[in-house]
Amino acid sequence: MAEYFDIGCSRRLPWHARPQAATLLTAISAPGRLFDAVIIGEYERAFHGD
Repeated sequence: MAEYFDIGCSRRLPWHARPQAATLLTAISAPGRLFDAVIIGEYERAFHGD
């Protein structure tokens, strides 16, 4: 298990512009990653707009 939590970052920023979200995106695309699911506690904080 790993936690990726950006403190003080607006959800209006794209994921690649948030430090921890960018790290998560890198981990997701890594071959042989050690996880198979991502859980988002509050979807409103993860996504912005449509």
